[in-house]
Amino acid sequence: MKSLLALIVIAAFAAGGWFAYHEFVAAPEVRVCQRISALCGDSHDESRSCEANLAEVRESLGDKAMDQVANCVDRDTCVSIVACTTAALTKGAASEVFEGIKRGLSGE
Repeated sequence: MKSLLALIVIAAFAAGGWFAYHEFVAAPEVRVCQRISALCGDSHDESRSCEANLAEVRESLGDKAMDQVANCVDRDTCVSIVACTTAALTKGAASEVFEGIKRGLSGE
């Protein structure tokens, strides 16, 4: 009986740890792609591809753009999360373009 109780406690901690990681600790790329997969029915391979693409976005556009993308996780439909993600990425890219133009015009 004690071993069964110990097994249940261990399983509960493992499940809680898995949930906490995926909801709070995982990188924004992982959370956003998992949410897109859940809402849009993407496969596991497409989710991994999404994560790799968003990791590249983080490298090129920075953390600020990725934080804006991460704010899209609370959307409740496939169309709304894809639209939100696209808008956040476009805003991040436009910001980088304008920053480059500004530096070019100022002679830096």
